[in-house]
Amino acid sequence: MFIYFIILGLVLLLLWGQNSSENSSILNLPALLAVGILIAFAGLRNVNVGTDTGNYVGIYYGYQDILASGQVITSNMEKGYIALMYVATGISTDYWAVLLLTAIICVGTYMYVIFKVSENVALSVFIYVVLGTYLVFFNAARQGLAISICAISVIFLLQRKIWHYIIVIIIASFFHRTALILLPFYFILRLPFSYRNTGIFVVAGAASFYFLSTILSLFDSDTEMRYGQYEERGATGGQLLSLFYILSSALLIYARKFIAADKIRLYDVFLNYSIFTAIIYFVVIATGSDVNFMRLTNYFAVGYVFGYPLILKSLNNITGALVKPLFIVAHLLFFAVYLSRMANLTPYYPNLNLF
Repeated sequence: MFIYFIILGLVLLLLWGQNSSENSSILNLPALLAVGILIAFAGLRNVNVGTDTGNYVGIYYGYQDILASGQVITSNMEKGYIALMYVATGISTDYWAVLLLTAIICVGTYMYVIFKVSENVALSVFIYVVLGTYLVFFNAARQGLAISICAISVIFLLQRKIWHYIIVIIIASFFHRTALILLPFYFILRLPFSYRNTGIFVVAGAASFYFLSTILSLFDSDTEMRYGQYEERGATGGQLLSLFYILSSALLIYARKFIAADKIRLYDVFLNYSIFTAIIYFVVIATGSDVNFMRLTNYFAVGYVFGYPLILKSLNNITGALVKPLFIVAHLLFFAVYLSRMANLTPYYPNLNLF
């Protein structure tokens, strides 16, 4: 487990002093080294690190067998991931190629958005890692790709470029079709925060799970079947995780009063992202739905990645001196629990076939 903390510390050390998107660029040596470390750590991991890594390695080798035999690929798997595997085969037939290429896209896109949007780059990267957003593709590779690409849509949401936003979401859907759920959120996430709107969001979220079968039918048959199995299986759990995110969103709501007037509209966008994270957790637990539906929360994790830096920047020196250490310690504890209990992430082993 300690290797994760070492990597985190090294990355933050490299990013120290790159305070905001206004004066930071990803195209500098320390930033590129930090990105490279995160990519290498994920892309050069052993097949046994991550619950579904073995499945994706098997898919990659199976894909190579199909190519070698000259058969026509008839898989319902998203075309974007098939294209990624095709590119990976041109690099190496060993599985490190597909894992590394996945890591390059996932880390590269998310880090680009952090440097473009964040008020505090190092803090956003800290949150990106410790809340597990960075680790999503260690397990769910295709959805991790979609989530990372969808992060780019935040830029266009803030710039009010609806067609750019739509194009990004559609591209992401070529890696995992669930990305399409973000299409209507272009209008929702830009709404100013109010308790009335939050109440409406909760009711709408509960209703969406009640009519889940109907909603799933709007996707292709493969997605409908996959999530239909989750609906029928109903594997429960995740209560502590849900409590953490619900309390985190409540904290963001409370902290809104500290945000400067010229930043409040920006903050409300990130606050809405975090509220929908909490709503998904709450509805999944309240309805007894399968825990795999909680993966959808990762599309909204940007709310925490960019919301917290705005809060901590708004605090005065005395309050900040008290709050920041507590914030760091609490999230490091969360990270330790997450690593020990989630997705077979520990122990970490590198891919020894490279040596």
